[in-house]
Amino acid sequence: MGQNQAPPPILLESGGLGVVRHYDTMMTGKMKPQKVNAAGEALTVGRTMTGSIDKLIDGGSGLARIDGQVVFIPGVCPGENVRARVTAVKSGYAEAALEQVLEPSADRIEPPCPVAGRCGGCQWQQLDYPGQLRAKIAILREDLQRIGKLTEPPLLPPVGAPHPYNYRTRIQLKLDC
Repeated sequence: MGQNQAPPPILLESGGLGVVRHYDTMMTGKMKPQKVNAAGEALTVGRTMTGSIDKLIDGGSGLARIDGQVVFIPGVCPGENVRARVTAVKSGYAEAALEQVLEPSADRIEPPCPVAGRCGGCQWQQLDYPGQLRAKIAILREDLQRIGKLTEPPLLPPVGAPHPYNYRTRIQLKLDC
């Protein structure tokens, strides 16, 4: 084996969610664990996978647990079954791009904005407004339970906007350089 060649992956555990150890050329000789599914497939950039969206999270993405991994996928609704392509693998989670909605949620709508999904301003336009309010309450409740250590946080019902579109209270600029 040459100086710049990495040894082949070695499966250390079999069945269920195992760990593959491989040579990480960026860390000169250190082994880096990588989770794999029951078929021995590692969660790698470019891999296509299917899964169900558990919930929406702050920031707009949906959370799915696929092959024992947490995967964040933007442009989805809770309860949907989707096919997505992994775009980044981080420590403890992965990010993926939505390729196809296999089973849509009853709350899915056609986004009213023609640039929804591209500008980054309105992350949940694929979800009807009552669904957006339910997701925001669920996020707030979970944050108060997890961070605030409140078992049953006393929340008032949300007060929705009379006209939920065509206004902005913040902007997020995205540039292609």
